[in-house]
Amino acid sequence: MRRDKEGLRLSCHDRGGVRTRNARLEPGPGGLGLGAESGRGLAMVDTLATSRGDNGNAEYRTVWLYLAYDLAESGWNTATLN
Repeated sequence: MRRDKEGLRLSCHDRGGVRTRNARLEPGPGGLGLGAESGRGLAMVDTLATSRGDNGNAEYRTVWLYLAYDLAESGWNTATLN
């Protein structure tokens, strides 16, 4: 975790998962659906984070996200001004 005056950057490292091929992670089209059986975590990060990414390494994965304090560019900002 790293915080600065504009936002917060979080990263997570692990030994990968079921993937055996190096590739970037992309959220599935139905990841936010109530009936989704997988992919919800990445879909939520993709929607809420200002930016996100990963190193593409299947054996030792690093995933990061950045949350800006100003949520104007985030999918979280759904408020409308009256």
